[in-house]
Amino acid sequence: MSNDFPPYELTNPSAAHEVQEAAPPSDAPVSVYSGLVFATTGQMACYELNAPLDQVALTPAVALRIAAVLRETLQYGDLRERDHAVQVWSASEAAAMPHGRVLVSESCIQFGIEPLGAGALVTVQWAYVPGLILALENAANWLISQR
Repeated sequence: MSNDFPPYELTNPSAAHEVQEAAPPSDAPVSVYSGLVFATTGQMACYELNAPLDQVALTPAVALRIAAVLRETLQYGDLRERDHAVQVWSASEAAAMPHGRVLVSESCIQFGIEPLGAGALVTVQWAYVPGLILALENAANWLISQR
């Protein structure tokens, strides 16, 4: 099997380093397949929190809504404030079918969809939520741009 692609030449090595530093770390793999955004529990959450390995498939609209509420929760340092923001969001989200589901705890967030998610929740530690937000937004926006 031959590789027909020309080798990539890094003309400015410091630029790659800057990009890596600018991108927040992400533990939950996010991918796109058949018009859906797939998110999977990351390795660190499985190892450190003993979280089950779960995967959820989200429509681009639900992925963007979940990313928006996660972005809002990061503004609050207190767990009660984060939980309240999610409760308010969940009350308005329940009108959509299927709707996003987000749970917060001291060490992590869990997200999925209801009622079609059948209880599957992807677990992500707080340190990796900024990277998750960007990954969900990028995947959803890419899918929307392909229509």
